[in-house]
Order: sequence, then structure tokens, then C-alpha cells
Amino acid sequence: QIMADAKATLLQGVLPMPSNQLPCVREGKIPKGREWVRPLPCPTADGTNSALHMTMQVGLRTPRAQVLSQVFTSVTQSIFFTQLRTLESLGYIVAMIGNGSEPGRAVGTAGVSCIVQSATHDPLYLYARVYGFFEALGPYLEEYKEADFKEVVASLIAKKREKPKTLDDDAGRKWAEIQEEQYMWDRRERQIKELEGLTKADLLELYRSRLANDAPKRRRLTTLIFASQHQALYDDAVRDAEGSVVKRAATRLPEYRASNSAARTPEVEAFLAALPAEIAAVLQKMPADGLQELAGGVPAEELAAVPVEAVQEMVDAKVQEGA
Repeated sequence: QIMADAKATLLQGVLPMPSNQLPCVREGKIPKGREWVRPLPCPTADGTNSALHMTMQVGLRTPRAQVLSQVFTSVTQSIFFTQLRTLESLGYIVAMIGNGSEPGRAVGTAGVSCIVQSATHDPLYLYARVYGFFEALGPYLEEYKEADFKEVVASLIAKKREKPKTLDDDAGRKWAEIQEEQYMWDRRERQIKELEGLTKADLLELYRSRLANDAPKRRRLTTLIFASQHQALYDDAVRDAEGSVVKRAATRLPEYRASNSAARTPEVEAFLAALPAEIAAVLQKMPADGLQELAGGVPAEELAAVPVEAVQEMVDAKVQEGA
């Protein structure tokens, strides 16, 4: 009764705020078939880390767009990390995430984001490597096993059937619906239904139509952060951001393909396959001639017994020698 009396007194004559004055959070719609590249300086004058953030919009935050984004990242994020972090050592932070698949990741849309932070490479080089990764992704997805695809889908379904573990988790899911004014309280049930009908062909269609470098429906925005030591490159990118970056990425694609295939003779393939995965990953950073020489002169079982730290030291020395 006290609360009722207080409301009657305090709110007497008070009108609700007009809807056009309420704060509204939305995402911008990237034009279809376009790629925007935005160069920015490092926030700190003496910052030595460059970074890339590439966002690809798949569509509105519908259950189908969400699960497509989730399945794509589940299938590709591990090889994205392995290729660009483990093998190419681009930087400490290398990640691919699904936007809009969970509360707080995006507002109104679903999609995929790639993030790379590096203290050793300029952002144009990072862009070239991420661009190259998506260039080479088509054959990988085509050869992806149907059984592995079904396993990914089953895992996502099992995760979505889990009950909220905390009150905060439950509130977060509901608040996302309120914040985006969608009010789809059965979103997870709808996502599960979409997942149950999803096929590998749907994944390939998503890549070819919306995520590939030349996809006709791609909506891509890339932000590049230039560290202080790359000021000259930043000045060039500002003068012709999209043109210079895309051209540089295109000219480095042959280099990207060569670096991924140079050491792939049958002898080297068999040699790497016989080694523990962590040692094989380290060895693939060696110059092609050095790896070929190693494969022909050292038995795989002998190298498999060497601590991975020692192998890393050897590779670092070879790379330095080649430089």
C-alpha cells in the first residue's frame, strides 16, 4: 500500500517519454556486395601493436542467420587460429567469433568477425593474410566431411538445450530480446529447429554468397589499427583506404598460396603426418628448403622424442638464418 501511495503521488501528471525520444541502439547496414576498409591510428602515441577487426554481416538476427554464423565459426575458427597464429605467428591475439549468436555480441544482426593483434606485422600485411585465408577456405569447406559437419551441429544443439546455469545467464538472454525489441522468448527452440534441418550445402552457400572475398552478397567492414612505427603506411591508407588495401592484399595472394604449399611434397607430407601435431605445427614455420632437408635427413620417430621447446628453438634459428 505504501508503494502504491508513493507511485500515485510521485507520478501524478507524469507522461511517458515519446518513443522517438527513447535511446535506440542499432547497427549500420553495410551495402550488399561491398567491402569497406577503415584505417585508424593507434589510440596511444607510442603504441607498438597493430590490429585488424573484420566484420561480415550475414543478415538480421534471425534464428537461421544466427545458427549459420555459429556453424561457420565452429567449423573454421580452429583452422583460422592454427594457420594465422600457430603457423604464421601473426600475433598473440588471433580469433574468429560469431556475432549475434549470443547476447551482447551484436545488435540486430548476425555475422562473423575476425580479430588479429600483432606487434610484429603492419595491419596491411594482417589484412593480406586474412584475405588470403578466406581465398583458400572454399576447397577446405568442400572437402569437409559430412560426419564432422553433423557432429558440429549436434554439439550446438546439445549446448542450446542446456538450461541457464545462473540467474544472470537467464536474465541476459531475456534482456537481449528486450534491448533489441524482438521479444523472441523461444529463440533457442527456433534455433534448434533450424539446426536440425541444416546441411553442409547450406554452409557452402553461406560462404559462396556472403563470406568469400568475391561473394555477391558480402557485407564486410574491416578496421585497421596502425601502430606508431607504421605511420607512413597509415598516411598512405588514409589517402586511398579501400583501393590501396585491397590491391596490396591481391598482390600478396600468390605469396600466401606459395607459403602454404611450398613445402608440401609427398615426402614432407608423410614426414609431418608421422610427427605429434604440436611438433608438426612448429616445423611448418620453417623455410621450405630447410623443411625438405629435415624430412630427408632425420627420422620422424627420432624427432618425435625431442621436446617441442627444443624444436621451436631450432625453427627460430632457421627462420632467423633465412631472414
